[in-house]
Amino acid sequence: MDMYIGDKIKELRMHFNILQGELAKGICTQSTISRIEKNEIIPNAYILYRMAKRLGVGMDYFYESESLLKLDYVQNVRLELARLVRERNYKEVLKLVRMEKNNPLFRRDELMQILLWREGFCVYYLNNDPEKAFQILYDALNLTPTTEKNTSVIDIDILASIAAIHDEIGQFAKSAEIYRDISLKLKKLPANYDANLAIRVTYNSAVNAHYLANYQEAINFCNKTIELCRSNLTMYILGETYFQKGESLYALTKNKEEALFWMKKSIVIFELIKNEGAIKYVNDEMNKLVD
Repeated sequence: MDMYIGDKIKELRMHFNILQGELAKGICTQSTISRIEKNEIIPNAYILYRMAKRLGVGMDYFYESESLLKLDYVQNVRLELARLVRERNYKEVLKLVRMEKNNPLFRRDELMQILLWREGFCVYYLNNDPEKAFQILYDALNLTPTTEKNTSVIDIDILASIAAIHDEIGQFAKSAEIYRDISLKLKKLPANYDANLAIRVTYNSAVNAHYLANYQEAINFCNKTIELCRSNLTMYILGETYFQKGESLYALTKNKEEALFWMKKSIVIFELIKNEGAIKYVNDEMNKLVD
């Protein structure tokens, strides 16, 4: 933690237009916030932790090194959940979530929020129960420690999952409304938020536009996602985006050759990351075009 932590808190608070009293509520006094922002005092770990949650950032935002307050076990669970979701192994996701819900490490609201987020998504795909899934996902949103003026990355991820389920059950207009709200929330995040979040949202917007038969808009979102991947030197969701572009191009132009070009590019990515399920899915879709 460095001597300029007060400057970081003030910068973030003003970015979200949050008053000192709003930030202090239930944490400390407004005068304490004022002294912290003037770098007259350094907040203890508990106060800093609660302010970070209210401002929608992790503790690492205020530290030179994220490793200073890193819980390896919790981080490993989060990474494992993300990996299983990418592989669409929802049974294992749900199994892991329900095991970790009994783990004391996950009793804090912001960690339980992550487990509920993953659980809600899996309940939909495994049980085909959108109402139960929505209930769990909105329960997760209710655990958010942020204010009405700001948001956090996890809030946006949960909203994106809700929008994705609306897409799946044919409520495309509702999903599009949520994605518009997400786009506004993204603009309010600090500049150093995880680029993968913008990639996920942009890709999901492409899928939604395709469902609404706005194929050119879907292609535009795909192009934007591809550019985000390139500029951030990542293959995250790049295979899915290539496939979506091919699918939307075919829907718009009926040009099989161009559609297959992008679908084949998606297979190259999936082969690199060894996503066998995705490879099979794309090959099946390509065979439908060729037949």
